[in-house]
Parts: sequence; structure tokens; C-alpha cells
Amino acid sequence: MEGSHAARSEAVSFGRIVSFTDGVFAIAITLLVLNFEVPHVHDETERQLAHLLDELAGDFGAYCLSFAVLGRLWIVHHRLFSMLATFDGRLITLNLFYLAMIVLVPFTAELLGDYGAEPLPAALYAAVLAAASALNWLMARHAAHAGLLRPDCQEAVAPWASAGALYIPGVFAVSIPIAFLSPLAAELMWVLLVVGRAVGSRRGGRLD
Repeated sequence: MEGSHAARSEAVSFGRIVSFTDGVFAIAITLLVLNFEVPHVHDETERQLAHLLDELAGDFGAYCLSFAVLGRLWIVHHRLFSMLATFDGRLITLNLFYLAMIVLVPFTAELLGDYGAEPLPAALYAAVLAAASALNWLMARHAAHAGLLRPDCQEAVAPWASAGALYIPGVFAVSIPIAFLSPLAAELMWVLLVVGRAVGSRRGGRLD
């Protein structure tokens, strides 16, 4: 009876962790669109509206990139947590630090959209995503090595926890100094990373 009660309590606690994480992602993604300010056209001319919309191009680019990155991070997080048999305090702590980076993405995306030609916003954006990706890797690695995974999921999670998976945070980290030389070059690195991962996942039948 006590074992059954403990199992139910752990299931509730795990459900709260997942729900909280999903809520943070939902808020972060929603905040991305709040970076857009609806243009106010005074003389109601189509040319003026087109000009004002053109000025939002930087914000729109930051939105598309950030949505793609947050979506992919959520997918990997969702798949990882669906393979857990249990959890511990270290995983919860890593998850909280991970979410701390996720909620910074809308802020840094707004900076990037407004000041995309400046090095500092690009470097800050890259730093946040490098930290989020690294924490994602740490959660997978800890879950694999601490015996938190279901036995049938060890092989599936192994690639996420391997040293090779560090190339994702590595690309973002390398783009930080590059941003101070050329923000555009750093931004192209991120786009190529996101597009490359999407194409690779589709060809390999993976969602990570």
C-alpha cells in the first residue's frame, strides 16, 4: 500500500515537472510574437504600410529562428522526459537552469531583431542558446549515467548524451567571437545549424 502511494506521489511530482516545463516553453514562444509592434499608418497608404512592415524584417527573422530553435529544444526535451523511469534532484536542478535560459530567448531575440547589425546582441543570443543546448545535453547525459531511463530507452538516448552531441552548443559558442567580427556571419551559422538539423532529422527519421 505504501509502495503504491509512493508511486502515485512520484507520478504526480513528475507530471508537475513536465507541465511546468511545457508552460515555460509555451510562454517563451508566445513572448516571441509580442516583439512585433503593429505599424500605425497615418495616411493609410499601402506604400507607407509596406515600408513599416519592411522595418520589421529583423524582428521577423529573429522570430522565425527563435521559434525553430525553441521548437526543436522542446521536442528533444519532451522525448527525453518521456523515456525516464524516474528522476532525481540533480535532474530537476538542471531542468530549472535549462528553463532559465529558455525564458531569456525572447529578450535576446528582441535585441537581435532591433539591433541585428550590432555584435553584442548577436553574441548574447548565441550565449543563451549555447547554454540552453549544453544544459539539454547535460540532462540527457545525467539521465543516461544515473540510471533514470527506462531500460528499453538507453540506446535511443545514447546519441544525445554522447560527446558528439556537443557540436550543437559548440556551434553557438563558436559564433560568439565571430559575432564581434561579423554579426551576419554568426547569424548564418545559426540558420545553417537549424536547417541542417531539420534536414538531417528528416532523412534519418529522427526528431532530435
